[in-house]
Parts: sequence; structure tokens; C-alpha cells
Amino acid sequence: MKTLPPLWEVQGFPLMWARAWRAMLPGVPRYLLEHRHSAPECGAVFAAFNAFHSPLRGRSTTASCHYGGHRIWWEVEAGTEVDALARLPRYVAERTTASRVRPTRIP
Repeated sequence: MKTLPPLWEVQGFPLMWARAWRAMLPGVPRYLLEHRHSAPECGAVFAAFNAFHSPLRGRSTTASCHYGGHRIWWEVEAGTEVDALARLPRYVAERTTASRVRPTRIP
């Protein structure tokens, strides 16, 4: 008589099991992109996106241009730092730093 495999081998791990999530879904690296420019460059930065296909276009992000800081931040998921910066037009990417980040609970 043939024995059946354990139920989890047939149906997979229960979705709410924390170890199963880590085993099935390895984390995609997250990067914080910080772009800096001067006040005279502000228009060119935004115009650079007009002719560039990017998943960041048309989405909200955080920027300080309105208050004179002239910085823009995006948080993106990407395999590498190079992949993260590739979401920006070259003009913008050349003035941007990418830092790998992760959610962190502050006690």
C-alpha cells in the first residue's frame, strides 16, 4: 500500500506561518534613492522624466524643492544598486545616491 506524502508537501506551507514566508519569498533588496540638485537645475530634473520610461513616473514621492532644499527621495525594490538607479533618467541618476535599507522598528 502506497503512503501519501505529508499534507504540507501537497498543499504547501500555511500562508500565515512566518518561517514559510521567509522560505518561499526571499526579500527583494530595498534602496532609498536620494537625489540632490540646485535651484537652477530643478526644472531640468523634472523635465528629464518626460522622455524617460520609468516606474517612478506619475507616482508621488517626497521632495523638498518647494521649501528650497532641492532633494528628492524614492524608496524602490531592486536587485542591485545599479538596478535601482536605472529607474532614473541619467541626468538624475548621476546626482543620486542609493542606500540599501530595510524596515526597522524603533523601540
